[in-house]
Amino acid sequence: MSSTPVIQANPSVQSSSLVHPSTGVRRISISIIQTILQMAASTSIPDPSAAVSPFTLCAIGEARRLRLVCTSWRAVYDSTPSLWTAVVVFHDSDTAQDSLRTQIDKSRKTSLLLSLYVLRRSAAPRAMESKDGEREMVNRILDQLVREKRRIGTLVVDTYWTSSLPDPATILAMPAFKDVRHLELNCTFDDVTPPSDPLTAAKRITGANGYGASLPPFSNLSTLSLDGKSVVKLLISLESSSSIYRRLSMLESFTITHLSSSTIGFTAPPMEYLLFLIDSLGHLKRLSFVDLDIEEGTILPAIYPPLFPTFIGTLEIKHTKWPTIAHLLPYLSPSKVTLEACYFDPPSPIPVQLPSRVTHLTLSHLSEYAAHPLAEILSNWTTGVELTIDSSEFLSNEFLLLFRAVSSGKERPILESLRHLRVVDCSNRQLTTSGLLDFLEARALGRVSRLEALEVIGSSPKLLDLGERYRAYNLAGNAAWE
Repeated sequence: MSSTPVIQANPSVQSSSLVHPSTGVRRISISIIQTILQMAASTSIPDPSAAVSPFTLCAIGEARRLRLVCTSWRAVYDSTPSLWTAVVVFHDSDTAQDSLRTQIDKSRKTSLLLSLYVLRRSAAPRAMESKDGEREMVNRILDQLVREKRRIGTLVVDTYWTSSLPDPATILAMPAFKDVRHLELNCTFDDVTPPSDPLTAAKRITGANGYGASLPPFSNLSTLSLDGKSVVKLLISLESSSSIYRRLSMLESFTITHLSSSTIGFTAPPMEYLLFLIDSLGHLKRLSFVDLDIEEGTILPAIYPPLFPTFIGTLEIKHTKWPTIAHLLPYLSPSKVTLEACYFDPPSPIPVQLPSRVTHLTLSHLSEYAAHPLAEILSNWTTGVELTIDSSEFLSNEFLLLFRAVSSGKERPILESLRHLRVVDCSNRQLTTSGLLDFLEARALGRVSRLEALEVIGSSPKLLDLGERYRAYNLAGNAAWE
């Protein structure tokens, strides 16, 4: 997403004195108010890889609500056009279209790209009959937006029903959305039945010749986030109209949420198309999977891992079962990997080795069941330079002893290339300062690189008195703890 320009004070708004002459009450200067409003506007953008739907929980439009603080804040907001670029419409509101019209009119004073969020207030519809109403209202809002002929940089649509979402291929092909850099389509419940002939159905949607004639010569799209149902639609459209690839050619960030073997239409061919699509995105820097669930023996085993896996700068896998992770990793070659809130069910799951290019690993919010598989993984991780363990129950004295034993059994040094170790908010009572230092001392006995940085932050064990042990575990750089 493009960065928001720095706000310039409007000369029509007079700066108030810091201290009111009659009361002595200190006032906030205009520049500080502008900074507060700017921060509210920038931090209210939802995280596409969030574990739960961010669109019903995130305070989008916070800057607009802050204008109600007082008349001075309202004046600053109304005189700062760059704050009007976020257009938020709740499609389950009776005033959705009026709200869109009002916000569009307000934003006409700026030539900046708009960010449109078509969201829902309630987590679930009030009744089954609201399905048709939701689909109709979303279509009306998008049609109204097209008629307004405003340049859109961000489009986020969040619905309850799959059938209410616009087809991603249609959005990508429409000239009205040619400036979109950030596209997210998400829903909660899949109510679409699979067509008897998906390719014929896709051709009926895209037309005999596809969208090639209407596509721009280049693409602005850099961030794409789709739920599983929308991914399947896109893959089918790609099969019938290869020109859609042109709109994805500059993609830098791709997030896929809630994709599983039970997703309608997701079988072995679409999985192969998905892997091919990821491999074809030459500018892709970040790939994220949230709630990916591929049952063993259903899809991935039918596709042999490539000799040269797809290079990805950063791979994030969240809320995903370990067997799925084990099946996915051979197809990708990231340099940075994040595993967050993934599921490790006993007994010990399939062993796996990290791709050989991985130098940075983040393990976040992992349970004690992750201990055995992670001991195996880390003992085989010879290219690791930076390791972050965040808010994870598996990290304990027992795990550190297990890790040492596994590495010793393989006659391998402990994290031989590691330069930076960060432990954040690991409050497991079974993890102690002495246990961590014993582990670092044992590591230092082998032929390993010297640590350049050690960070122990938050509620993790406190390294209050290192003393002579500071040098014992071969720390070359700085140690930090809070």
